[in-house]
Amino acid sequence: MLIDFPLTPPTSNVYNISKKKNLNNYGYIEYIEPKMLKDKMKFTETYDIEKVKWLYNQSSETLKSFFYNKFELNADGEHSDFKTCEAQIRKLCMGVLKHYSKTNSNKIERKYRYATSMKAGRIYTSEFSLQSCQGELRRFLNGDFTHDVDITSCHASILKKLMVEFNDEFPAYELIEENTNLFTTLVKYEKNKDKLFEKYEFDKVSFNTALNSDIRKTNKKDKGFFTNNDFVKQFHTEKQEVYKIFYKEPKFRERYKFPTTNANNPISSFMNRVFCERENIFLQKAIRIIEEEGGVVEFPMYDGCTVVRNPELDLNKILARISEETKLKWIEKPNTSTIEIDDEC
Repeated sequence: MLIDFPLTPPTSNVYNISKKKNLNNYGYIEYIEPKMLKDKMKFTETYDIEKVKWLYNQSSETLKSFFYNKFELNADGEHSDFKTCEAQIRKLCMGVLKHYSKTNSNKIERKYRYATSMKAGRIYTSEFSLQSCQGELRRFLNGDFTHDVDITSCHASILKKLMVEFNDEFPAYELIEENTNLFTTLVKYEKNKDKLFEKYEFDKVSFNTALNSDIRKTNKKDKGFFTNNDFVKQFHTEKQEVYKIFYKEPKFRERYKFPTTNANNPISSFMNRVFCERENIFLQKAIRIIEEEGGVVEFPMYDGCTVVRNPELDLNKILARISEETKLKWIEKPNTSTIEIDDEC
C-alpha cells in the first residue's frame, strides 16, 4: 500500500521513493512505501596509485597551477585558500600510499555521515576524500575508473518542485499564480541554464548565491551577496518572497524541523537544508536504481555520484530511468582529466 507524500517525507534517513507514477498534473507529487530503506553510507574509492605517487612529490607551484581553482566552492559553499588545499592534498596522498603499502590495494572504504546535528540531508566523509577534492584533482585521481553523473540545476529544480507541491496542498496561497515569473524562470533555468547565462549575462555562481542569500547588499564593499545584474536582482527578490511563504507556513516548518542557526541568513539557510534533504532523497533513489541495473556507485557527490566504468553498463538507459522516476534531469558530465604526467609537469 502506498501512502501520500505531500511536500516531503518525514525527516529521517530511511527514504524510498516509489516507482508509481504521480497523480499531479505537473508530475511532481511523489510517494513513499511503508517499507523504508536506510541511506547507503559506505562507499569504496579507487585511486590511480602512480598518479598519487607523482602528485605527492610535486612542488607547491605545480599543485597550484594544475589542481587549484580559487573560484571553485567547497562543500560548505565557500572558497578554499590554496594553503588549505595543498595540506589536504598531501595528507590524502600520504593516507592512500600508507594504505597501499599495507594492503597492496588501491581501494579505500569510506564511511559517510550527515552534517553535525542533522539526521538527514547531504552525506559527507569525516576525513578528506575524493568527494572533498576539487574537480580537476578528483578527475586526475579517479576519472579513469568512473563516470560522473548528477542532477542538472539541482536546487533550482527542487525549488520548482516545492512550489508545485505547496501550491497543491495550500491552494489558497496561489503560490504559482502569484509568482508566475519566478516559476517560469526556474523552468527555463532547469531546461537550459546556459542559454539564460548568455542572454542575461550572469553565471551559475551568482545565481546560486542569490538562491542562498536572504539579503542583497547594495554596496560591493560590504560582506555578503552583491550583484549589479538586473536579472539576478529580480530573481533574488522574487525567490525571497516565496521563501518567506514557506518559512511562515506552520505545516511546512513542522515537516522540516531544521534548527535555524544562521542569524544573518535564517530563511535561505533553512531553505538550503530543505533542498539538501530532498537532494539526498533523490540521490539515494538514484544509487538504488544504479545498483538494481548492475552498476556500482563509487562515491556520492551531493547532487550526484560517480559510477564505476563498465562497458556492459548502459548508462544512458539508467540515467533515463532515474530521470523518469525522480522527475529530475540526470546527465553524465565529462570526467576525464586534462592533466597528463610527463617530463614537463
